[in-house]
Amino acid sequence: MDTSPPAHARNTDISLSLARALPYWLILLLGTGWSAVMASGLIDGSSSTRVIGGVLFVALGLLTIAGLYMALTQRGVLVTLSPEGIRDIRLAPEVIPWSQVHGLRSMDVRVFGFAATRYIAVDINRDFVQRLALRRGARVTDDTAAPPGSVTLDLQTFALSMPHDEVVTLAETHWQQARQAAAG
Repeated sequence: MDTSPPAHARNTDISLSLARALPYWLILLLGTGWSAVMASGLIDGSSSTRVIGGVLFVALGLLTIAGLYMALTQRGVLVTLSPEGIRDIRLAPEVIPWSQVHGLRSMDVRVFGFAATRYIAVDINRDFVQRLALRRGARVTDDTAAPPGSVTLDLQTFALSMPHDEVVTLAETHWQQARQAAAG
């Protein structure tokens, strides 16, 4: 019989999953290779095809390099969900206490009708966010869906070792329990 506490009562550490990221990196590598063929003029020697191929080669090449860099450098725990708060080292080194979170939303980004990426929009107290040591890539927006006095911080769930829906459910569970504890 399992006597460990349920997931919502303990810290849950989530790391990068290379297996989940591999299909995306393969698509980027294929796209980079195809754009190199276009830029070289092997398919169609027209100047417009070569220019488009060159631009795509640079863009996809940079994305491929960024993805490989991420795979090689981001080891260990990236996200921790706990009864105290949420911590994503890609966004900030600090824990964001649930008391500073005003809302959570699961977001899907679609490109040409296909799901491109999913993330969690975390609505956080505006004053608290100003005190965070945000990393360079952290995305903070004034989302119209956020409650007044909040800004939205995007937590990417791409290539994490836990599926997006499980991360959302666990985060919502911790947040709701913290709200209930604070209320009474």
